[in-house]
Amino acid sequence: MFHMNYCEYNRSNIDYDRIYRPAGSGDYLFLLLKTPMKFYLNQQLTVSRENACILYTPGYCQHYQAVRKFRNSYMHFATDMKFENTYQIPTNTLLYPDNFHQMDMLLQEIQQEYLAKMPYYEMRLRNLTEELFLQLSRSLLIPTKHPSPE
Repeated sequence: MFHMNYCEYNRSNIDYDRIYRPAGSGDYLFLLLKTPMKFYLNQQLTVSRENACILYTPGYCQHYQAVRKFRNSYMHFATDMKFENTYQIPTNTLLYPDNFHQMDMLLQEIQQEYLAKMPYYEMRLRNLTEELFLQLSRSLLIPTKHPSPE
């Protein structure tokens, strides 16, 4: 079961902006990164490429900064599921899904439902969120095979 707390699609912040929440945000945070970011994970600096994502768990330190441009899509949500068991998605780790654009489109739909609040929007938000994590899980379990250049 999912409960959406907040989401934004294609969000831009000021260049070099930094997010620092030492005790996390109190809920899950899924970030889909459209620009490279510096991440401080397990007291180590890692620079992501564009088209990465990360799923932060509640209480985990969220510390990241734009390398230059700051653009992402994200959602804050609550759930009683265990991602490692249910979807086999590593948490608090940078991931590079093959289906980034599909996931980005799902986040756009999630934001539209979240803002419009049409009848049954909560059910639709749960379905779209589950679809997002199913897509991510599949991408990690069965990566697309890109033909090698000849």
